[in-house]
Amino acid sequence: MGRPRDHFGAVEIKTHDDRDFFEVTIFPGGIDLDALCVQLYANSFPGGRAVIEEMIPQSSFPDSDGVQIYAASVDASRPASDYTPRIIARHPDAQVPLEANQIHWQH
Repeated sequence: MGRPRDHFGAVEIKTHDDRDFFEVTIFPGGIDLDALCVQLYANSFPGGRAVIEEMIPQSSFPDSDGVQIYAASVDASRPASDYTPRIIARHPDAQVPLEANQIHWQH
């Protein structure tokens, strides 16, 4: 039997007042939610920096093994399709390169 594996549910995007609002459902697979950080990520433009917006827990489902909805909003001047939710380990000393195997990207 393998270790529990976190995964994503549906991603919903709504736009109003020049903001894109993202909601994503996370299935932690037995991993403590305090050990995870859910982020919205977009690659940088030439000469710019990547956009990394931490997603905030909104609601949970107490009878569903820790399933949690996370949300974030970003300026709608950039296409919503540029953004991808990801899950990384939460640790104050962690530096997370994009190619790290510990990042779980939403597809």
